[in-house]
Order: sequence, then structure tokens, then C-alpha cells
Amino acid sequence: MQKIFHVFTNISGLIITLFLNLLFLSILSCTADGVWDMLNRQTETAEEIAEEIKDWKKRVKITIDNSGQGESFSDFPVLVKLNAGNISYSDFKPGGSDLTFYTAHLDERLDYEIDSWNASGDSFIWVKIPSIPGGSSSGYFWLYYSSDVNTGTEDPDSVWSDDYRGVWHLNGDGPSYADSSPHDNTGTGGMNGQTDPDLLPGGLIGDAQDLSRLTDSIAVFKDSPINDLGPLTYSFWVYNSQPQEGDRLLSKDTFELWVSTNTKIRVDISYTGGLLQREFDCMPGDAWTYIAITWDGERDIPEIWLYSNGSAVAPGSSANTSGSRNSDAGSDLYIGNDTYFAANNSKNCYLDEFRISGKVRSADWVNAQYLSQSGSYLIYSSAEDL
Repeated sequence: MQKIFHVFTNISGLIITLFLNLLFLSILSCTADGVWDMLNRQTETAEEIAEEIKDWKKRVKITIDNSGQGESFSDFPVLVKLNAGNISYSDFKPGGSDLTFYTAHLDERLDYEIDSWNASGDSFIWVKIPSIPGGSSSGYFWLYYSSDVNTGTEDPDSVWSDDYRGVWHLNGDGPSYADSSPHDNTGTGGMNGQTDPDLLPGGLIGDAQDLSRLTDSIAVFKDSPINDLGPLTYSFWVYNSQPQEGDRLLSKDTFELWVSTNTKIRVDISYTGGLLQREFDCMPGDAWTYIAITWDGERDIPEIWLYSNGSAVAPGSSANTSGSRNSDAGSDLYIGNDTYFAANNSKNCYLDEFRISGKVRSADWVNAQYLSQSGSYLIYSSAEDL
């Protein structure tokens, strides 16, 4: 019996020693923001959430329908649309200051940004979902609201932290147009002889911008996060009833997106040997259309893609080039017309939700964003009393 006891003691000692050594190595390998502190923060967050839950009076379960995309997403911003069909505004404090989102298991708060709040109509909120399984329609998260004690935890920078270089909701009345990304690339209307666009009340997602005048534009000053991008993804909503040849949707000197004919959009990228070009027949008419353009940064025409309402558009005419890419780092970015061409901008063009990413977004990602922003991605359950 004594031998057995000694063997058990030795084994237990080895296990304890091994555990302590592993723990010591883990602590040594962590920075102040490393795993050890993260575990502490998670524990504190779970405790805080458990305490908060007691004080909420209402909640809504929001289900994510990602069944049409085989790809799984991480840190994916979804658009929550609130109105009288899924909540009662009388249950909220002014401006939605008493709402918060949680994961399905109520173990983590979700980062969110209130895009616009309209207590007599539609309100729009961007929520970052940590993980969305591919091909699934069973994932969900919670909206909690109506509290005399709790307040919201809005944090726009964290919503758009996944390599977004610029996120302009375009819902302001100028001349300043806020960037919700961490890079704070605020746009300015009416620069360099151009004019400030007019606010378009009740655009697609809250208010939008009306760039109908010949010289309407929004300038975003040159900054390293948006200079010489490639890989990249540009995305935006556009409504254009009278497109004209030569109208610019976007210009950054050596990178341009413009209307080459009444129905076609062309991408031009300047190289020392000429222009790398690809054209797509997709220019929308009297309807809001979601456009996304991706490019991997290589001098290769097949790597330039355009999506319309979530679907890839077959490319039209193209042009190869040679040499090295001409830098755009010395030039500001213009949404709409620019100072390099004294021609029209996108005449009678409305724009909303203009974004720049520093990576190539996948076809599934583009379609999921289209579904989210067009209101076909989330399913709202009835509000519950707590």
C-alpha cells in the first residue's frame, strides 16, 4: 500500500509540475494583451453579462440565413433593420441608447454601430458577428433593450476592424463625411473647385448622397491606408437614371472607375506601359444596385472582377498593358467627379454605403453582404418580455 501511495504521489507531482511549467511558458509567451489577460477579460465579461441580463426588459432573437453561401465568415458586419414590424420604439430610450447585442449563448457582447435612428420609421445598426458557419441557417444572436440601468456599448471602430480602409455611410449633410473605420479617413465635399453633394433623405440605408450636379464630389485626402491599394475591394450602392459616357464613380488619379457607355462600367489602372482595363455591362437604371469591384493587385486582367447585386458580371472588352504600376499615393481619392477630368461626374447618380477593403473579398462574401444590406439575410423573431 505504501508503494502504491508513493507511486500515486509521484505521478500527481509530475502532473502538477507539468501543468505549472506549461502555465509559466504560456504567461511568458503572452504580451499585456495576450492569452492570459484575454482569459481574464473573458471571465470578467461573462460575469458582467450575467449581471446585466437581469436588468433588461426586452429581447429579440435574430437568426442569420447563410444557407446560400458555402463559405464561413469571421468578424462579419451584418445590417440590423429595426422598425415597427419587429420592435416598439416606445420600449427604447431616445437614439437607441439602451440597446446591446449578445452572442447566442450570452457569453460575449457584440460590437455595433448605430448608422441611423428614426423612431418614426426604419433604424439601421451594423453588428459585427464573430463567426457565421457556411451553408447554415441556424446561427443567431440577441438584441437586448429597454433598461432603466443599462446603457449601450456602441463601438464603430471595432465593427470595421477587419482590414476596412474606409467606411462612409454617406448619411450626413456635408461638407464633412465621416469614416467609421479605424483609419478615420473623413471625406470632404466641394474641394478643389468641386461642389458639395446634396443630402438624399430616405436613401437605401438611411440617408444617402445625391451627386446630380456636374461637379459634385467627395474628396478623401491621400493617406497610407488607401494609397496604392491592391489587393482591394470597392463596394457601394448606386442609383443612376441617366448615366453618361465619361462620368466618374471613383477616381484616385491612376485608378478610376467610370461609365464608358450608358450601361457599362470600366476599371482603369495606370501602368508605365499604358492602361490595364476591364469593362462590365452592369450600369443600373432606375433602381438601387449593389456594386463590388475586386482586384488582387497583379497586372492580370482576369483578376479584376465586378459583382452586381451579389452576382459576378461577365466581363466585356479588356486591355492588357506592360511595365510597372504608376503610384496613386500623391493624389486624393474622389467619390464622384475629380479634378483630373473637367467632364461630368455620375449625372443623376445617388450613392450610399461606400467602402474600401484592403483585400479581395470572395464571391460568397460579396453575396452575403448584398443579402445583408438588402434585408434578406436576417430573420427577426417576436420581441420577448424578460
